[in-house]
Amino acid sequence: MPSNWQLVEHLQRENYQQVIRALPDCILEHGRKLVDHGLSLMESGTQAVGVSCASMAKKLINGCNQRDRATVSAPLTVPIRLLKFVHGSVRPARLRRVTRPGLLAILTLLGASGVVGVKAETFPFQIYGSSPAGLSRLSGFTDTIPDVVGRIDSHASLVIFSEGNHFPVLIPLALDGFREWLRHKGHALRNDNVVVVTLPQPMLVSALERGGIAFGAAVVPVDRTDGLWPDVVMAGDRPLKKLASDGFLAPTARRFARNRGMSFLVRTGNPLGLHTVQDLADRRARVVLATSQEAGARQQYLDTLSMLAPPDAVRAILGRETSDFPGRLGIQHRDVPFAVANGLADAGLLVHHLALYYAETFPKEFTVVSLPGAEQLSADIYAALADHPRNTKAAAWFLEYFFSRAPEAYQANGFAKLPDAEFGETLPLRPGR
Repeated sequence: MPSNWQLVEHLQRENYQQVIRALPDCILEHGRKLVDHGLSLMESGTQAVGVSCASMAKKLINGCNQRDRATVSAPLTVPIRLLKFVHGSVRPARLRRVTRPGLLAILTLLGASGVVGVKAETFPFQIYGSSPAGLSRLSGFTDTIPDVVGRIDSHASLVIFSEGNHFPVLIPLALDGFREWLRHKGHALRNDNVVVVTLPQPMLVSALERGGIAFGAAVVPVDRTDGLWPDVVMAGDRPLKKLASDGFLAPTARRFARNRGMSFLVRTGNPLGLHTVQDLADRRARVVLATSQEAGARQQYLDTLSMLAPPDAVRAILGRETSDFPGRLGIQHRDVPFAVANGLADAGLLVHHLALYYAETFPKEFTVVSLPGAEQLSADIYAALADHPRNTKAAAWFLEYFFSRAPEAYQANGFAKLPDAEFGETLPLRPGR
């Protein structure tokens, strides 16, 4: 069975028959019945369309053979918004004419809602660094740890803990550019093992405070004596001040980057024609944002929506938020492109530089849509030394190199240009400093 976004692409070309032939007969038949059932309820003015359709779906699925039932997942819900998606603002009396040719659009949306199972495609995130010869590399859906780069041990040459949204700039600088700079300067790292951890800020704070990070059943220890321990930490001002007050960081940090606020990440070609936040509401688009696990990032996204659209539009948008799906990590820079690529959301809200990165890296999958005015809600990123870092000399070398390259590298990758007076500016992290 094709993935959701493949079905959508077929539908955009109006090649309905080819898609119909690709679907199991049983799934197609119960899809037809669900559409008829939902339309009749809408035309009669019934309010509980979703509940009624879900009940009917269970009965229909129980009638499918075992092979076809394997493509169906629970819980079974058919919200009224899925039925409305195809016809937009068309009045109920005209629904049948509009939705009959668009039957497969309904089936695609049923897949996104969990009625018809989604066969999500693996997403080819770039894997940085190299493994020693002979080691197995687990790169499947559930086995990949994409945001920890390097050999995980207590003897690393340099360990950087950073918020994840600038990983496309940071990791090449830390792994490649820094080593080249060291050779030019005649310096050498002990063990030549640079470890970069690029996770959401709350996860980094938790890792330091609780002494580890859990990846499924595996636990990576984070402590000063026997595990990963950061020499440099990069994040926004609030988490850095929290970590400094708890004794994990040196008393000051330095600013090195400022983002340009939010943009949309949409499928290539922008099929719904989304150009403003109001368009999300007017075209009943499903949107994916950072989760509450990334509270700071999510608040910035919510503030952007509120600044660029009236309250009723924001409520409508959040009412159609793709808030959860199988395999969601709670890491926005992984979850958002995955949801958009697999048809689980029509648009993702991301900081501009990340949306730009995905659109340039995967041009067949994504387009970036800039939001005028969103740059007013920008955010800065700072770098701080750990309190008593293990690798003092390496950390000092890295910061010297990094601050010499950051202005050009970050601006070239979609960040704002910082005024000279603000780049490298010192931020006190502890009261009275």
